[in-house]
Amino acid sequence: QSLIKSQIQVGKIITPDYTIQGDFLDFKPHGFCFKYFHPSPPPIPPSVPPPSTSIPPPSSSPSTPTNPPTTPIQLITHYYIGHYENGQEQGYGKRTYNLNLYYTGLWHNSQPLSGTLSWPEGATYTGQFLHNKRHGHGTYTWPNSRGSYTGSWLNGLEHGHGTRLWTEGDSYTGSWHSGKRVGFGRYIWKNGSRYEGGWEECVQEGEGEYRWRDGRRYGGGWKGGKKEGEGEYEWPDGGWY
Repeated sequence: QSLIKSQIQVGKIITPDYTIQGDFLDFKPHGFCFKYFHPSPPPIPPSVPPPSTSIPPPSSSPSTPTNPPTTPIQLITHYYIGHYENGQEQGYGKRTYNLNLYYTGLWHNSQPLSGTLSWPEGATYTGQFLHNKRHGHGTYTWPNSRGSYTGSWLNGLEHGHGTRLWTEGDSYTGSWHSGKRVGFGRYIWKNGSRYEGGWEECVQEGEGEYRWRDGRRYGGGWKGGKKEGEGEYEWPDGGWY
């Protein structure tokens, strides 16, 4: 049944898989609609790996980041409420997946464009999407306030420039490649020691400078997270080697 109103029909469509009711144009959802899917067996829930909780001493390698879970493009949708255009989710809307997974924000051609994705464990991502993956600029927050990453994303992984904060007090700001620290960046430990220089596979590599909190300094070569090659030590009293 439907009510014709200025070429916009208000009604309901029921299929074996879902029911949708709201505004229609030329028999397609167009305007504000509510779409819910009929019950089906839920898949395995997405996992949210906890970040590293250990704080390495100044002479050790920094904390290794844990990658956020991928966007649940394969999960079953419970319902969508929001705007449609020519049968596609378009504009602002909210979609609830199984296991209390939510996305709220802007849609384009039935795909997330910019908004917030919330996992049941408490993790959240707020930012841009492309092809159902984190892509562009955004912030991912681990559950229970266990840290965050803010910066560039590519195909669901940290890529480009960004800042990772650990709850224990460590931080890294710099270049990322496919979810790992690669390139130039600055890592600061909670005790005040810091390293600034090259990175490869999340460890110090190439030229870099390490400063201890007591004023000592080393500048020079690194390989595999260890000092190697030519370098210079400097002590707080002015001595150097």
